[in-house]
Amino acid sequence: MKLATIWGGFVGFAVAFAAGLFAGREPLMLLLDACFASAVGGWFFQWWHRMFLRSVRAAVSVQQANLPREETPTGSEGKHTRRT
Repeated sequence: MKLATIWGGFVGFAVAFAAGLFAGREPLMLLLDACFASAVGGWFFQWWHRMFLRSVRAAVSVQQANLPREETPTGSEGKHTRRT
């Protein structure tokens, strides 16, 4: 999750900085806007990453619930028992 937050902050900063340069903002206001966008971008990516992981976990649990169960033999031989 830390990596998603870092990437979100970087993307937010880069997009706001580029948009401010394109719009012709003052340098101080440009950096201030980019800093706020960095915080918002980091929060947004963190939220998105959390939602993504939650949906992947739900999909995996549904998939595992639908798998057929293997029946274990009732004999005394285990999986790693040597046969001679």
